[in-house]
Amino acid sequence: MKLKDLNEAERNLSLSRRGSGRRSDRRILQHKVPTCPETGHDRYARREQAQDAVKGLRFREARRVQAGARAAELGWYSYPCDCCKGWHVARLESPRSAQTSGVTGFREPALHGLDLENLLGGSNASVEDAEQLWKTYRQQGPGVGPDDLVIVAGSIRSAEKFSSVIGGPNVRWAVGSNGPDGADAALLRAIDPRRHSKKFRVAYIGSGDHIFTDVVRQLQSNHVKVRLVVTEREDGTQSLAGVLRRTGAPRILIRIRSREIARRNVEAIRLIARTHRRVHVEPAAA
Repeated sequence: MKLKDLNEAERNLSLSRRGSGRRSDRRILQHKVPTCPETGHDRYARREQAQDAVKGLRFREARRVQAGARAAELGWYSYPCDCCKGWHVARLESPRSAQTSGVTGFREPALHGLDLENLLGGSNASVEDAEQLWKTYRQQGPGVGPDDLVIVAGSIRSAEKFSSVIGGPNVRWAVGSNGPDGADAALLRAIDPRRHSKKFRVAYIGSGDHIFTDVVRQLQSNHVKVRLVVTEREDGTQSLAGVLRRTGAPRILIRIRSREIARRNVEAIRLIARTHRRVHVEPAAA
């Protein structure tokens, strides 16, 4: 390359970094990426490329807010695709109402890693169930402090479905594929025991899946107090693997549905079976 061309290239790069390089910026914006044949979305070959795209979208939104525009009630996240074996960028809706934390007073910052599909019993749960779970977790469960970091993991289907009721200023989504263990893999990518142990001395793992056993042991080896958060099913059982029990981490039980209401409903059903009379059955949600 000639010296004149080299100086011209350095000048364009410098202008682009200052936000004035129209020619260089136009080339970047005109760059096209291939699309996924199954979903039709832009396909990024590597995770780093998708993350760079997410950073660019977030930066553009920040510039719009600085210019006086209203902030969009959307968030951008990257997730893997089982069809094209690449990475996509998703837009998730943010909660419309402000959600306050359930912890008041002094408490050391904590890390929360929530496997949403495990806590809800699958992605077929309703939006009302997810909203009730998040409300119970903040108010009756471990609670979420202002300095905590909450990582909510779910498949792209679950994230698009439940992101409108689960969120907050310190909540981050870890989006996975719709395939088997997509949410588990996303949460494992998001939690770094070595890095997070430098800031947080307490960690809450919201899952009973055995795949998180190594993460729990690594956090414990880095002197982090780990608590396992599990939900109680309708039949009263808990989904907690035996290998997680053997880690010695204390358990925190979240009961989404009231036992009293369930007991009344069972009695009402039995009364209907005996007398064939109409009896009022209360909603299952607590």
